[in-house]
Amino acid sequence: MSKCLSLILTLILGSVIISSCQPYKKQVDKSQLVTAYYEALNDSDFAELGNLYFDSVRVSEGDYHSVYTIEEYQNWLSWDSVFHPTYEIIEMTEINEAIEVTVSKSDIRVLFLNEMPLTTKHRITFKENKIHKSEVLHYVTMDDKKWSSNRAELVSWVQENMPELDGFLIDQTKQGALDYIRAIESYQNK
Repeated sequence: MSKCLSLILTLILGSVIISSCQPYKKQVDKSQLVTAYYEALNDSDFAELGNLYFDSVRVSEGDYHSVYTIEEYQNWLSWDSVFHPTYEIIEMTEINEAIEVTVSKSDIRVLFLNEMPLTTKHRITFKENKIHKSEVLHYVTMDDKKWSSNRAELVSWVQENMPELDGFLIDQTKQGALDYIRAIESYQNK
């Protein structure tokens, strides 16, 4: 009996020692992580944005689902940053281990196409204390008809008046963004 008791105590002590050697995973405040994400977007801090994501960038919007490497996402952000976007968190709520956040985005392109800031509601999920996925739940202030009309009018005007910029709409490089701004400014100053 004493050998059995000794064996049980040894196993218990061993398991306590082994479990105490496991690295402690501190939980991060998810709302702080989301706030840091939008601050990094405002600052065009691509390195910080890469640090905030788990291993890749997963985005979802309706039927559209995509996964980008951190580098691919940073390349897209370099395109987006040319428009000088500003993001403002309007509301943030933690729901079932996720954050639902309503965000307003304003930049040169959005103001031209939508004629007001674009407000969207997202669900952000996490894995191992990093952002795992961002899902657009719905658009709050997007006027799809106005957006489409303004975009079509701009593309048509560019094809007729500045054919050297044709293709600016699909060129998501830094130069493509600069061409997009040039197209908008030229159109507005016609």
